[in-house]
Amino acid sequence: MSSTALLTHIASSPFTYLSLALPIILILLLRHISTPTLHPFEPPLIAPRIPFLGHIINLLRQQGAFYTNVYATHPLPIATLPMADKRMYMLTSPALIQAAMRSRSLSFEPFMNEFAQKMVALTDAEWAPVPALTPQFIKTIHASLTGDHLAKMNLVALNNHVAFFLNKVIPPTSFSACLEIPDLYAHLKTLVTLATADGLYGPDPATNPFRARPSLIDDLWDFDSGLFNLIADLFPRWLAPQAVRGRANLQEALGDYYEARLDENPDAGVSEVVRARAAVMRAHGIVDRRIGRLEIALVHVAAVNTLPTLFWFVVELFARPEAVARARAEVERSVLVSTEEGAGKGGRKATLDITKLTDETHTPFLISVYREVTRKHSANIVTRRVMEDVEISDGEGGRCFLKKDADVQMIAGVTHLLPEIWGADADEFVPDRFAATTTTTGNNDDRKKKSAAMIPFGGGKHLCPGRNFAYAENMGLVAALLLGFEAKGLSVDKIPSKKPLTLGHGIPEPAGQTAVTIGRREGWEDVKWGFTSS
Repeated sequence: MSSTALLTHIASSPFTYLSLALPIILILLLRHISTPTLHPFEPPLIAPRIPFLGHIINLLRQQGAFYTNVYATHPLPIATLPMADKRMYMLTSPALIQAAMRSRSLSFEPFMNEFAQKMVALTDAEWAPVPALTPQFIKTIHASLTGDHLAKMNLVALNNHVAFFLNKVIPPTSFSACLEIPDLYAHLKTLVTLATADGLYGPDPATNPFRARPSLIDDLWDFDSGLFNLIADLFPRWLAPQAVRGRANLQEALGDYYEARLDENPDAGVSEVVRARAAVMRAHGIVDRRIGRLEIALVHVAAVNTLPTLFWFVVELFARPEAVARARAEVERSVLVSTEEGAGKGGRKATLDITKLTDETHTPFLISVYREVTRKHSANIVTRRVMEDVEISDGEGGRCFLKKDADVQMIAGVTHLLPEIWGADADEFVPDRFAATTTTTGNNDDRKKKSAAMIPFGGGKHLCPGRNFAYAENMGLVAALLLGFEAKGLSVDKIPSKKPLTLGHGIPEPAGQTAVTIGRREGWEDVKWGFTSS
């Protein structure tokens, strides 16, 4: 067809040709919009297959696996991901991650405010005074989770619910009389929640809302199960009704708690972090019931990653008899067994020193196992926002420009499994992987590289302040299990697979149920357990 004939045909059927041209024009326009112009030193672009919304669609579908999937096809140390009309930087280089965490131009605080408001369902007017308190909240949390305050929380949690759990296992005359646990994760869920609540609010049912209303345990985990929908505001009342109900029940109970000023009771064993945070909010005019609505975040954060960490700690350790024997030998040096009236059937009490258990000079192998659990199983995503244009460097001449208002995602699911950092066995669980790095015999450069790659708890000034509380809970329970109990039914070939990681969580849950049988170890049948801190 000649050009004249073509023009004549188009003129006679303009709408037909326009309908054919519009999709092509739209695709080209979206591709242009989703391919931003980059600064010369900005990270390389990974364009989505579906223009404009492709990365967002995959993020919603794949959630926690999105970034590791992107890295699998584009193994770059840093990359730019266009997200509609915004951009996101994905960091997988340990050196660049540490540079980003050190930079004062990157901050986590915008996410604390944006996500937390949706998490606790406050209106803009109700939330208005909160952002100004964020720096004071951070300072208060760090101050109240160190030293004597932390030691008190640890001992309240361990001596009340953890020790109670251990001591109620009936001393058997044969292994058949022990505790059968069909679902270890579900069993630990109750244990961790109550131990955490005891550490925060004290063990008295009159002042601890979780002791007074045990149904709050299920409410907390119902709330957690729909956290992504709540934060993303994806029709939570229809897509996550259990989470909405759980949140409402928690907020009502904690509203009652703060309205009654139970956090100010000097004899209730309330933690400093609970008291201090409430005092800050009251000083700035936030009413008691609203404090209760806000503070569901505190108990949630304290419990949500402790549980899966403890589960994988127990399973990975007790699945390996040789590791159990080695760890037991260490723990025996941190226990005091005494004869005490009323301490048990035989009058013996075993007291574990939590200070020694968490000290590398006393339990280097057990600590190595714990760190390997956080390396192998944590898929934490560390988030920051670029507050002003900034350049970061990897320390070896490489530099990257980061643009103001872009979001930065640092991917533990990649850095924790890099063969160039961890070796050819990076995908395997190696119990003593960290043992050499806790002594002076390890290679200093190797230790630095591994330290830079390990980000299970974030880093920089926003390093998770509750990590040491969770650490003590986990070490205390596992140490007592090692010394006084046998766990049967666990083996390396029975270690469960993981559920897909949802956004907002750092460690995935196990897929399916894990059955285990726990009974008293020979020679420890009559012992009552307790904890101290030197």
